Amino acid sequence: MNRHLIAKKTCALIAGFTLYACLPSAHATVVYEDVFSGTAQNLDTAPTSGISGLNGGISGALPQSAAVESTIDGAGNLDLQTPGGDGSGDSGYIRFDTIGSPGTLYDWAASPAASAITAAGGMTVSFNWTANDDTSGNWLYFAAGADPADNFGYGYSNVIWSANTASGILLANDGNVQTFHSSATPVLTGSFSPTGSSHVVDLIYQFSSWAAGSPVTLTATVDGTTVISGDSFTWNAAESGANYLNLGSYQETNAVSNFEITTLAIPEPGTYAIAALGAGTLLIWRRMRGAKRPMA
Repeated sequence: MNRHLIAKKTCALIAGFTLYACLPSAHATVVYEDVFSGTAQNLDTAPTSGISGLNGGISGALPQSAAVESTIDGAGNLDLQTPGGDGSGDSGYIRFDTIGSPGTLYDWAASPAASAITAAGGMTVSFNWTANDDTSGNWLYFAAGADPADNFGYGYSNVIWSANTASGILLANDGNVQTFHSSATPVLTGSFSPTGSSHVVDLIYQFSSWAAGSPVTLTATVDGTTVISGDSFTWNAAESGANYLNLGSYQETNAVSNFEITTLAIPEPGTYAIAALGAGTLLIWRRMRGAKRPMA
C-alpha cells in the first residue's frame, strides 16, 4: 500500500481516537438521593422509600426537621418551614439523622460512601430550589462540616455561621450569594440572576480526606452559572473528624426537590484505553514519517 495512503489513514485514525478520548466519558456514583415521596405530611414521619444511593439503605441518612417541623407537599417537594413570632428563632433547617435511629446524627465521614467520595476527589450536592419571590433578601443555606452540638436548637446562627461550622453558603432570593468559614463574616460573595423563583443548585466540594484540617475547595453554580469559585477552607477540628451536613431556610418557606449527593465524576476505564490506543497510533505514524526521510 502507498505510504502516503497509509499515513492518511493513520492520521484519520488518530483524529478519531483523539476525538473519542476527549468526549465526556465519566461517571459519578450516587451517594444519596431523596425525591421526598409520599403524601403531604410532616417530614419526620415521611416514608424513606424515596431515599436511595450508597448512603440511602438501612442505617442510611435520614432528613429530620430542626427548629420547626418541615413538611413534604405530596408532589416531591420539601418545604423548609420557618418558626413564627414565638421567640424561638427565625430559621428552620434539616439535619441528617440515621435511618432506624432518629436523633443519632449521620456521620458522612464514616458512611459507606465516604471512601468513594474521597477516591473521586470530592462530592457534588445538587437540588432544585423554589423560593417564594425573587426580590427579598431572605435565603436558603447549606452547611458542610457542622459541629454536632449545633445540629439541635433554633436559629440559622446555630449552623451557617457558627464558629464550629467549616463552610456555609447562603443563597438569597434576590440573587446574592455569600460563603462563611467558622464566622458570621462573609469570605466570598457572588451573585446569580434572580429572574424567576425556581433554580438548580450545584455545590461542588473538592477534597481527598475527611480528616480535620484537610483542605476543601467549594465551587457553586446556580442555573449553570458559577457564583462561587475557589472558596478554600479546611474541615473544622471542632468536629473531631466528623462532618455533618445541614440545609435550611430563613424567614419564609423555601421548597427543595430532587436532592442528590454524588461523587465527583471520574473517567470511565474505556476513556484511558482509547487514549492509550490513540497515543500508540500516533507513535506508529511518527515512525512512518521518519522512515520516509532520505538518508543523509
